Amino acid sequence: MGSMNSIMTPDQCRTARNLLDWSVGDLGRRSGADLEAVAGFENGRNAADSLIVTSLRRTFESVGVEFINWGSGARLS
Repeated sequence: MGSMNSIMTPDQCRTARNLLDWSVGDLGRRSGADLEAVAGFENGRNAADSLIVTSLRRTFESVGVEFINWGSGARLS
């Protein structure tokens, strides 16, 4: 899967963040997303705006995370 598909699940977001050993704050700073929006998306408390999810995904992809449709949903490429 490449950047063309901007869909990312909360589980994939957590997995990608953990692969990189990033905190929620790290992801927020690197992506420009609000900390509460990132935490709410990951915890399923609120649906994030598609622009935020796209920004998070692109941030991960820019540092070598690949999103997959099996297993944990993300891996380092």
